[in-house]
Amino acid sequence: MQLHYEWLGLISSFLWALAFIIAVLPSNHLGSIAFNRWRMLFSCLILGTASLTVNGYHGITVPQILTMCLSGAVGICIGDVALFASFNRLGPRLSGILFSTHAFFSVIIGILFFSESLSLPRVAGILLIFTGVSLTLYFSEEKQTSCSFAVSKISVTAATALGLLAGLCQALGIAIAKPVVEAGINPVAASSIRMFCAYGIHLLILMFFYRTAKARKPLTSKILFLIFINAFIAIGLGMTLVLKAVDNGNLGLVAILSSCSPVMILPIMWIYYHKKPQLSSWLSAMLVVIGTGIIFNF
Repeated sequence: MQLHYEWLGLISSFLWALAFIIAVLPSNHLGSIAFNRWRMLFSCLILGTASLTVNGYHGITVPQILTMCLSGAVGICIGDVALFASFNRLGPRLSGILFSTHAFFSVIIGILFFSESLSLPRVAGILLIFTGVSLTLYFSEEKQTSCSFAVSKISVTAATALGLLAGLCQALGIAIAKPVVEAGINPVAASSIRMFCAYGIHLLILMFFYRTAKARKPLTSKILFLIFINAFIAIGLGMTLVLKAVDNGNLGLVAILSSCSPVMILPIMWIYYHKKPQLSSWLSAMLVVIGTGIIFNF
């Protein structure tokens, strides 16, 4: 029987959705900057160990390292802080859908900087993503100030802008890394370099802007454990499965299946919080995933 590796992308979507739920408590407890700093530390340890195990750093040049550092600064350092700042105000579902707009931004960047064409199906995919996000923003109960996730005092408008900024930074980070990845660098090693650079920047921020970057509440063993589990599930397992799927399967299908987190998170939240998602939630999430699939395949 033939093994279809593309389905590993679907498992990754589930893992990333689960990681979002796990992040609720530690992100709210520490704040987005401190949470990401600890998350990056564990991610560095996981990716660095994996890279050393497979000798992934062999042959990497200084220009490649600098490029991946820039990619990490934009995509991880800025992007993840913006994502979890939005996350702390809007919750995992809405911030996750806003982050999914990175597919749209990737298309625009590809047109502007890599001479890629915008086909009619891609236009349709972009419209589907915008429709899904707009539907979510219009109908979402999580917009209300009574939202159980709303530990942040920033406005809904600012949180929405931060979610979109996270999607843009994700797309920019990937675009910056694209020439290096296409040159044949080990993808796990490349990811670890991005992570190490982003973590280094976070340490500098902590050093010079301590009051802004410090944890909102004291770190506990429970919070530390949840952060490690989040990093292990999202980075250690999720990323590894995607790399395995891309290496052995169809890239377009993997892209579709690995972008299903906005849909995957709905039943997880239903089970965990005992609250049935709105019909608009299912519809908007499906539109975002379908639009993403169209963009990556045409």
